[in-house]
Amino acid sequence: MNYLITLTFSHLNASVQPSDLVYYVPTTSVGTNTSLTIFEKGQYANIVQFAYVLEVDREQNQIKVIWSDNDNDSDGNPDKPLPSDADFILFSKSKPNNTSSLVGYYASANFVNDSNKKIELFSVGSEISQSSK
Repeated sequence: MNYLITLTFSHLNASVQPSDLVYYVPTTSVGTNTSLTIFEKGQYANIVQFAYVLEVDREQNQIKVIWSDNDNDSDGNPDKPLPSDADFILFSKSKPNNTSSLVGYYASANFVNDSNKKIELFSVGSEISQSSK
């Protein structure tokens, strides 16, 4: 069965949009309370795709996702459980909605060197194709 779940964040990524895929990674704390090196660590092999974005509410920093609680292996638990508060949540763009390049008749680029040292720009490239006549 599919459920509508609302996820609330302290900060919502600017590029998240409907139809994006949502993943999470269980994390563990590394370090000690007396050191300044405490951080959360997750394993690449533990990434779980659990939902897709249905709606984005930027004012409330929320996304509404569709989650399925199917139990295909009959172990009594959903195949893709919901993330916990300690899990790291990430997303990826869906391929059908994000396959084209930029479209338009004008482009502008501004390169700024904020360093005090000399910096060399090796290469700048673009993809240009005629879209209409």
